[in-house]
Amino acid sequence: MASGKCRVVPPETMFPADSAGVAAARRVCAGCSVTHQCLEYALASRLDQGVWGGTSSRERRRISRDRRATCATSSNRTVQPADQAPAGLPPSSDHQGLDLASPAVLVTFGSRAGAAASKR
Repeated sequence: MASGKCRVVPPETMFPADSAGVAAARRVCAGCSVTHQCLEYALASRLDQGVWGGTSSRERRRISRDRRATCATSSNRTVQPADQAPAGLPPSSDHQGLDLASPAVLVTFGSRAGAAASKR
């Protein structure tokens, strides 16, 4: 995050070894204009070290777990037909013939646990 407040502090500040260090890193994040983007980046990248978006690695694991549970239990899920890409993406032919709506693709991008279960 090029415009994050953390850009002006030593890296070890954002990668603390104890809870006191986490509190100090959170103070850096307080009022930062890119906190939300930083958190989403850390979640999408599955970063398990440091403070990102004002959250510790434990908090990010909980957020990820809660989001997976919410997605898994959502009754509003719809599957795009194989010839249609999800909103905002070009048609599947632009994705080297991948069927973006196939269960294998959805499981692979959904969660590590789901991918492991699909290999059994």
